[in-house]
Amino acid sequence: AKLYAQERLQEENKKLREEVNKRDEAFLDQCEMEIKRRDLIINSLASRLRVTMDTLEVERQVQRSRRIIFPKVRDDKNDEVNDVADLKERLEIAKEQERLAKLELREVKLRSEEREEQLKAEYQRLYEQAKAKHRILGKVIP
Repeated sequence: AKLYAQERLQEENKKLREEVNKRDEAFLDQCEMEIKRRDLIINSLASRLRVTMDTLEVERQVQRSRRIIFPKVRDDKNDEVNDVADLKERLEIAKEQERLAKLELREVKLRSEEREEQLKAEYQRLYEQAKAKHRILGKVIP
């Protein structure tokens, strides 16, 4: 009877250990997927920012070459003032777009870090729960 009870206890411990391992693996897989998703979002935003900056640089060079090829004949200084104002306005728009992209990148990074912390806390909670179950059954897990 003692042998049967001991075998039964060992079988239950084995099942519990497998269940805890499966949960831990599933949780770690979920954590990895969330981290990969975060990294993909960050990479996407970073590449979009790079493309935007490259496009702005190319557009600036094109504008320069157009001015060299087709210089404007200026009758008065108002045209020059308007061109400068237009360039300043475009520069401000570009700076604002860059600022918004950086803010969005920071926000995504913060959200992903918060999610990562939540997942770590959940993992720790599950680990402690499994540890407590093993203690009840007389087994100690590391």
